[in-house]
Amino acid sequence: MTTLALEIHDTGIVAVDEAGAASDASPGYALYDGGTLITGEAAWRRAREKPRWVHHRFWQDLGDEPLGRPFPRGLSAADLAHAHLSEVWTAVGRAAFGQSTDDVLLAVPGSLSAHQLALTLGIARSVDIPVSGLVDAAVAATTVTPAAGAAAGHRLLHLDLQQHRILLTELELAAPPPALDAIGFTVVRRRLELAEGYGLIAIQDAWARKIAELFVHATRFDPLHSAATEQALYLRLPGWLEELRSEEILEARLGPEDDERAVELTRPDVIAAADPFYEHFLNLILSLKRAGDNLTVLLTDATCRLPGLESRISGLRGVTTVRLGAGAAARGAIRARHEIRSVDESEGGSLHLITRLSFEPEPEHEAAAMPAPRIEEEAPPEPEGPVPTHLLHDGLAYPITDEPFRLGLAIGEARGLNLTGQTAGISRVHCSVARTGGRPVVEDSSTYGSFLNGERIGQRAPLQAGDRLRLGTPGIEVLLIAVQDDGAADGTA
Repeated sequence: MTTLALEIHDTGIVAVDEAGAASDASPGYALYDGGTLITGEAAWRRAREKPRWVHHRFWQDLGDEPLGRPFPRGLSAADLAHAHLSEVWTAVGRAAFGQSTDDVLLAVPGSLSAHQLALTLGIARSVDIPVSGLVDAAVAATTVTPAAGAAAGHRLLHLDLQQHRILLTELELAAPPPALDAIGFTVVRRRLELAEGYGLIAIQDAWARKIAELFVHATRFDPLHSAATEQALYLRLPGWLEELRSEEILEARLGPEDDERAVELTRPDVIAAADPFYEHFLNLILSLKRAGDNLTVLLTDATCRLPGLESRISGLRGVTTVRLGAGAAARGAIRARHEIRSVDESEGGSLHLITRLSFEPEPEHEAAAMPAPRIEEEAPPEPEGPVPTHLLHDGLAYPITDEPFRLGLAIGEARGLNLTGQTAGISRVHCSVARTGGRPVVEDSSTYGSFLNGERIGQRAPLQAGDRLRLGTPGIEVLLIAVQDDGAADGTA
């Protein structure tokens, strides 16, 4: 039996065989051109020439509802996905990499709904792909990452970039059940977070506008003025970005062959254009990071190709990044194929989505250790800054004492502050602040969490002067301050 893994991703479907050989990525583009449906790379290369006839949301919005005009009557996103997957299977399927393929595993993004998973499986089977297993792509990719030094309870975040959104998957390493007598861990999917509208296409559009601005300013030539030069800009963009991952400056050339124009494109240029999008990556990570935590963030290949993003993420306190290569989810599926195969003949050959896998680091990975996780029972590190004496909100300072000071929407008779204004995500009794052992500590009792300097706290966290405590989204912020005793300052009682 020869096994092949297909990583279903709208930025590019990738196939990987048992030897680790990978196909070129086929992007999730479809172009309806004069009665002919073109998908993948060919559609992407012409997407700017006929933008009204291009569709690149069909994997994200997978469904059987008609797309509507200008597409032919009855054509659906599922039809486009079928055409795309059929093209990929024709290229890598029955004789993939020179071998007959009779067993295929699908690694799929966790953002697919149950209905979309069923559609994906139905489409795959309709083009004669012999699917024997379904696995969450983030879970599968984790099994091919370095893990030496990790321990049960360590949390990982798998950061992925799709065409139209960011997908962040929280994963946890758990100890295997004692009955299995196994070495290593079980990687378990815990939760998903999405940021809609901040995907690859929106970032590429921001870069295209910036580059066009540079051309107009330096040469009075606007590459976005015609479809041909706009398409040329988008075709050259990936190469320019790849070069700027390691270089600070390059010469970007565009225009007719006999009249090409050139401008200097710098790494700071592209980072500045993408910076508003990068903020959403960081905010997603911080929304799942608890104060005092050490986290490992796994960066997919699409994410790694964004110049400057990795350094922004690794600059977060307590965060270490690990790069995942192209097709990491497919490689992980191949590695864990015996666990992923889940055809249940008693249920008519139904499949179950795998969201946990055994995870044992290989010897060659042991040198690239993950950061040691913070043990849950261990107290958070004590802040080194000045001890806060008051909470400051709307110009009023509230003293911090041994008695809890509660913050929320319905504090009642208790000592505290009833919050009003932007209260989305704020609980009736959201959190409390009190001195514990001489040090002010915040304790969270909310549904959606409290955030200390942008990081979500666990059950409790120590405080220092200058800290910012945020409740809700976009939220209400309270500042921790230290009020100096004038008598103590001048030495008088």
